[in-house]
Amino acid sequence: MNTRPITRPATGTYEWFIGEIGQYNKDIGGNPDLLNHSQAEGLDRLLQRGYRRFLRVPGAGTVPPRYVGHRWSFMYPSATLTLNGAYTTGTVTLSAVGVVTLTGGVFPSWSASGEFVIQGVSYTVNTRDSDTQITLDDITHTAITTATSYSIQQIEYDLPSDFGAFSSDAVFTYQRGASYAYQSINNVASDRMRQANQFITTSGVPVRYSLQPKAFTAGTGQRWVVQFLPAPDDSYVLNYRYQVLESDIGAAEYPLGGPEHYNTILWAALAEMNPGQYEEGYKQRLSSSIQTDTTQKYQGSPGTNYDTSGRRSLSSRDGNQVSYSGTLYD
Repeated sequence: MNTRPITRPATGTYEWFIGEIGQYNKDIGGNPDLLNHSQAEGLDRLLQRGYRRFLRVPGAGTVPPRYVGHRWSFMYPSATLTLNGAYTTGTVTLSAVGVVTLTGGVFPSWSASGEFVIQGVSYTVNTRDSDTQITLDDITHTAITTATSYSIQQIEYDLPSDFGAFSSDAVFTYQRGASYAYQSINNVASDRMRQANQFITTSGVPVRYSLQPKAFTAGTGQRWVVQFLPAPDDSYVLNYRYQVLESDIGAAEYPLGGPEHYNTILWAALAEMNPGQYEEGYKQRLSSSIQTDTTQKYQGSPGTNYDTSGRRSLSSRDGNQVSYSGTLYD
């Protein structure tokens, strides 16, 4: 006889799905607390396969033609990113091995992802050692022992850990009320960003961005950063939209999409377990979920920023070339 857990898992959690799938398997039962290792592993595989199947809406024959290629709205959330202005408080000295010591200020917490500019030359920062010390990537220098003005600029910003890609209509836009408001910031290739970075050491209103991969770490998976040029001269809040990276449902976690799709995800897992018995039921529930997502959620672009205060005109060349001292560089 199937046995239910004494305390029923919250609807929509990983444990709830495992219990519900188990209920449809007469050899296992619906109490996740009574599963042996093999049974638990088997149910987990069914759930994860069904969940991935749900997220990737298949082609013709599975859903009505009007739903083929549907993009779930919840896979493209809106987000904000706060840019930090350049920090120039105090004075610094620079040792011959790339150690910078600050007097009269506190290096920002983001310094390790910034660029240090002194006497018109820009250097990438390796580590923030303390409130008053950073170490540069370049450790061969002519020492600067006289207290000198400087600037530290953040051009690189971490994107969310679930970031998969920018949505096809994604552009960065300034929030209403920002000191400078553009409709968008131009996207440029990473190699052009590197070329531009060689010539632009002053901060300003960012007009271009580039997506860059971080060094891969097996324990956390691939992560991404976005770089801006010029480095921000003030604090700006940007809006953008991105595609969520697919991931498995973990213990005590809920799936993407919300309660209106729990039953569809369950039937996707059941269809993985027994296609002949549950496939048609899954297709019906999938079509219903897509219809709900289409009618209740808006899947358009982030929209146009109509705040034109401080707007500057950007020529068609600005996204592809850099101007420095009156010279244009590709």
